[in-house]
Amino acid sequence: MNFVRFFLSLVFFSATSLANLAELVGKKHETLVLLHVLFRHGDRTPDKASLFPNDLYTEATYEPFGYSQLTTKGKKTEYSIGKYLRRTYADFIPEQYSPDVVYALSTNVKRTKMSLQLVLASLFPPLWGETFELGLGWQPVPFNIEQGGNLISVASGYCPNYISKYYSYVLSDEAQKILAVYTDLYAKLSRYSGMDIITPKDAANIYFTLKCEEDFGLKLPQWASEVYPQVLEDASAVDYELSTATPDLKKLSAGFLLRKIIQDSLAKQNGTLPEKRKIFLYSAHEWNVATMLRTLGVFYRHVPPFGATVFFEIHNIDGEFGLKLYYQDYKQTNPKLLVIPGCTSFCPLDELIKLMGDNLPAEDDVCSTTEELM
Repeated sequence: MNFVRFFLSLVFFSATSLANLAELVGKKHETLVLLHVLFRHGDRTPDKASLFPNDLYTEATYEPFGYSQLTTKGKKTEYSIGKYLRRTYADFIPEQYSPDVVYALSTNVKRTKMSLQLVLASLFPPLWGETFELGLGWQPVPFNIEQGGNLISVASGYCPNYISKYYSYVLSDEAQKILAVYTDLYAKLSRYSGMDIITPKDAANIYFTLKCEEDFGLKLPQWASEVYPQVLEDASAVDYELSTATPDLKKLSAGFLLRKIIQDSLAKQNGTLPEKRKIFLYSAHEWNVATMLRTLGVFYRHVPPFGATVFFEIHNIDGEFGLKLYYQDYKQTNPKLLVIPGCTSFCPLDELIKLMGDNLPAEDDVCSTTEELM
């Protein structure tokens, strides 16, 4: 009798605990009304244009992937982002895909388009009855490709106005003082690489090449241990600071996307956004992630790793719409909560607009291109 009573008590306790857990999970995102996600593509092979004369692998073809493309590891990185979204926001993003739930946009580059497909594949796997081929746990989810720059393309590749302002700043006394710190490093890198290294972008190209070769399982040159990864990463990340050193540069780098995120959030607040819309996805590059963090005032000097992700959670707390900002740089298990200077961890949209006012472009700040980059 005592055993039966104990067993029944255990069953009741377990059922009650599970019910409480389900209630807690259901309330996890009860104030969340919209989610914007900006992420870097996955691990890739080297860019052919970034190879330096003394590189050990100038003759490598990186088959079957080719240059500048996602590797198998990179595909897993991106697939994991979608799995994280599905797991973490299960109480917010419907399991069943429907057209209005998600808006997805990629830069016009093969590796970012493939990355977005992978995120969508794991975010919206087919439910029972939706599979159309036995054993295929995938369904097509449409996405958009940015054809005109502005939002998530790299401004230095398409925007003459940005390029002019960037080099104007780089030649300034302020920028030259920053670069002077790296004179000895640039000289050393020039000897090792066999090419003139004179800017942070030059240093970054060497960093990216070494990083991709290392990820591909290739042995790095002996000299790399003197500068890679930390010294070279620090020197490379300086470019993000130069790239966003003025309000005009912030406007033309991350400002367009930030303006859209704010506009879509306001549309959610005033009821003009599609009612079922839950999430915006932006598949881009490390430069986009870094310049966005810089524009928001929350950047620390680093190169955003493959799959680095910024989460813009829009919450409605007691009738006030605001932003909670998270960043996944894979230095910890979960994304870290970031606080925008001048605001709190929950930053009301009205306050965010005031703080970011100088960094948001006007309607006539436009640059565009329609060609796939690589």
